[in-house]
Amino acid sequence: MMAKKKILLVTPVFPMPETGCDQADRAGGMRELVRLGYEVTVISKIGEYADRGYLKSAAESLGIRLITVPYKYSQRGISRWRRIVNHLGKLRNPLYLDGAAYEYAEREIQHVYAQEFARVQPDIAWFDYSYLWPLYHVARKAGVPIVTRSLNFEPTHFLEEEGHTLINYLKYIPKLLSEIITVWQSTLILALSPYEASVYRRWGARRIIVLPLRGLPPLIRDDHEIRHGSPLHVFFMGSGYSVAHNERGLDMVSGAMAKRAQRECPGAFVFHISGARIPSKYLPRFNGTTIINEGYIDADTFDAYMDSMDIALSPTPKWVGMQQKVYEPLCRGIPLITPRCNLGDYPFVDGQHYMAAETEDEYFAALLTLRDAHLRATLSHNSITSARALFTWEENERILKEGMEKYLDMIH
Repeated sequence: MMAKKKILLVTPVFPMPETGCDQADRAGGMRELVRLGYEVTVISKIGEYADRGYLKSAAESLGIRLITVPYKYSQRGISRWRRIVNHLGKLRNPLYLDGAAYEYAEREIQHVYAQEFARVQPDIAWFDYSYLWPLYHVARKAGVPIVTRSLNFEPTHFLEEEGHTLINYLKYIPKLLSEIITVWQSTLILALSPYEASVYRRWGARRIIVLPLRGLPPLIRDDHEIRHGSPLHVFFMGSGYSVAHNERGLDMVSGAMAKRAQRECPGAFVFHISGARIPSKYLPRFNGTTIINEGYIDADTFDAYMDSMDIALSPTPKWVGMQQKVYEPLCRGIPLITPRCNLGDYPFVDGQHYMAAETEDEYFAALLTLRDAHLRATLSHNSITSARALFTWEENERILKEGMEKYLDMIH
């Protein structure tokens, strides 16, 4: 019997429990590799309060072997001197001014990775996120193919989240250099969307495939109930509001959109906002009847909550990555209003699969248009059909298997 090919995979903080789309993507990816027949060893940083017993059982459920390394930079007990040393260490190399990359240049993670690499002798070195490039040199020296999974084109993502200021453009430079290193040193890049793949190609990537969020397959439904009459239930979800684009969406939906709906078509819509730790300055906007703060919705009740919704709003534009708040409604067949750029050049068409909007007036016009139950039914059916063609486990595994056979086997 032919021995399984071995993958040594490095990922940031271990993605269990699957509390967000990032964790669902990385955990789903590990399951995918195991199903494809690989023997997977994972190296992951963990926080100081991590439940090691839980992590062990979670790794067993994924079918992988887990090696953990303490995540030092968030330790509450770290001394002031150690913090100073950490900051000064970035000056050793201008590329380490990308602080995320610098954390993978520190001595302990370098030692653990080299040690496990020698023990496992992997056929493939896999990295979740482009900023893990300080570990690439071990695989390159051994002549082992490097696969990098991009979850955002980080420089663009940084500016979208933090704003286009002078200081942020200075921080943008080392993040861009990290991506360029990733492009030139990876054997294969796995991009989240066709748009993101085109960005990597512009920076010189030649071996690249598009692999969607791997947390989407369990979300695909057969249908979604289309209700008639009023009010229609409209929702916006943010996993947390420390993220800038989530707060911007919260502000728009609970502010301009909800107020305009109350003023121009009273009783037509109820707005639901979900997510943990909604900033206190927004709380006075919620009245419990037409603007409702749902807070954090736990896994046991989440499906029922989503089934009760009629329209999804995802108003903040993102040019990179895949926002689950955009793709989950498409998978579930909940009619969606969002900017075109949020679809990442996937083949979803305005007016057929979702409603595109950029300005407040366009959002409100789309909302009024979606009072038509027949249109909502059409969007729902078409979005589920396309999601089933694009985002199933079978399609993901076909993409990954064919891409790795095409680009990695030729290296050997």
